Amino acid sequence: MERPRSSRPANQSASSASSQPDGVCQKCRRPVGDAATFCPHCGRRLDPGSAWFYHPIWILVLALTVLGPFALFLVWKSSKLSAIGKAVLAIAILVYTGLCVFFTYQIVAMQLEHLSEFNDVMRRIKSP
Repeated sequence: MERPRSSRPANQSASSASSQPDGVCQKCRRPVGDAATFCPHCGRRLDPGSAWFYHPIWILVLALTVLGPFALFLVWKSSKLSAIGKAVLAIAILVYTGLCVFFTYQIVAMQLEHLSEFNDVMRRIKSP
């Protein structure tokens, strides 16, 4: 007995072929339960935007501690945020990154100035 390849009706247009109806895995195209998080046949996550790192609070934590501007990818891939929320969070991450770069520059410049002064003092001590 041969299993049908797709659960789509034959008269469905090709443009909507890429979007699978609820209850069908997009990878193996086998039917799954509506409440399933993973496909029981191939193991693929059925809602890829529901991972813990797509939640806004975790995006912010990752951006402020580890990823910085690289967290912008998570912001725009998150299905938990509206377009305005994504824009606000992206601006906040960019401002935070800019401030970090500015203060790092200030600290390095101050340290170089102190090293230059220390070098001058050491030269005066060496030459009588």
